[in-house]
Amino acid sequence: AQYEMALSRINQKEYLVAQDILKDLLEYPIQYKFKQKVYMQLGNAYDLNKQHEEGLTIYNEGLKYYPHQHNLLYKRGVCYESLKDYDKAIADYQAAILGNIYHSNSHLRLGIVAANNDLYEQALLSLMTFLWLSPDDSRAAEVVQIVNKLSDGTYEKTEMPLKDPKSYDNYAEYNELFVNRIALQDNYKTKFTIGVSYAKQLHLLLRNNQYDEKNPDFWNQLYMRFYSQIWKEKQIDNLILLR
Repeated sequence: AQYEMALSRINQKEYLVAQDILKDLLEYPIQYKFKQKVYMQLGNAYDLNKQHEEGLTIYNEGLKYYPHQHNLLYKRGVCYESLKDYDKAIADYQAAILGNIYHSNSHLRLGIVAANNDLYEQALLSLMTFLWLSPDDSRAAEVVQIVNKLSDGTYEKTEMPLKDPKSYDNYAEYNELFVNRIALQDNYKTKFTIGVSYAKQLHLLLRNNQYDEKNPDFWNQLYMRFYSQIWKEKQIDNLILLR
């Protein structure tokens, strides 16, 4: 009952009250699997109240007990974004995805950070994966607009500086083709049911890049393994149509 009460307080934006309830709950010998939820919501109550350092402390404490729990990793990543530490946010989103490859929110945030650091290939793969996993999500239409604007060059970036963006860029040559919008030129031919900009850019990406078993890059190991198979099986049109 206390946990549900805390959630109700969070929904009512009574974050300080929720914090007290959840901190009190942590003092009781509650079930191990349930305790992770308490840590997550307590950190969330701090984060929503713009007490990001306190939220980070709670997430760190929870992750000592649940080091691979994807929701805690994701929430800490969001907290790091609030603290403008985008490198650590990326690391947490990647760890969350490795903990649960179907966690669409982590793909979304990873893609957004990549998009705002000119990591176009990485952004496209992450955001397209979010859309594939959650086509009915209320944010899906907005994400489609983002990938299309990224693809046609009209995306307006938000400042999310990484310390060394190039260290994440395993696809520098392709990203140059992306920026120059080679796939959007009239003489670049594709056969798509929907000829949107992001479909053509994805076509160019998969035509020029395949999964490399020896390359440890996160986007290569996590995404290209899947997308290369899509390309080989000629299912890219179905992917674009999200079906």
